[in-house]
Amino acid sequence: MSLALSRLLLALALFGIFALTGCDAVPISKHPLSDATDSVLDERLYGQWDVYNDEKPAEEPAKEEGEKKEPEPDRLGPGRFILGKVADQEKTHELVTYQVSDIGVIETKRQPFFVTRIGERQFVSMNMAAPEAAPEYAILRYEFANENRVLVYMLDRDFIIAAIQKGELNGSVKTVAPSEDPNAVKRRESIHITAKVAELRAFLKKHDKMAFTAKHALRLQRAEQG
Repeated sequence: MSLALSRLLLALALFGIFALTGCDAVPISKHPLSDATDSVLDERLYGQWDVYNDEKPAEEPAKEEGEKKEPEPDRLGPGRFILGKVADQEKTHELVTYQVSDIGVIETKRQPFFVTRIGERQFVSMNMAAPEAAPEYAILRYEFANENRVLVYMLDRDFIIAAIQKGELNGSVKTVAPSEDPNAVKRRESIHITAKVAELRAFLKKHDKMAFTAKHALRLQRAEQG
């Protein structure tokens, strides 16, 4: 799993809830859709949110007749994070996660991100790269189902790959074969979008729905303040 993907999973899924991407790469952009100078603030995002993966859990194999069934443990509750804005940056949002370490210490992680509005759509640009590395932005689209529920969509791998291969979107795709079998399906190791900001914005405006997955990847549900 790439560093960018692992940081994305950490930032958005907290406790491993977001495992929808498997071993395949997610599209990453060299440039954000906006930055600290021209982003917009979406105050509707402020608050505490529980994050859900709405994919149905895999069914367990049926027990044979007479086989003893072990009691199932209670499922863990959803992951939770806080959204707000960075104190000293007027146009930068921030995602804060918190958890308890193995030795009982409360740990927090802060992840800044930018919100961009293109037409009627809202997008997030979040830098997934390590601090010393060149920026790599995850581009997400979100929409409010109501004031307490947000649906988050990821870029559609196949659509982005096709656009890059057709020359409609500047970028590169690197694939690797999982084995020496010539018939084995190749895995996408990296999907890098190198388009400049204006080009990327125009592409997403033109393909505002097709460029993202049809089904939301995450559902955010507002948590009670307490």
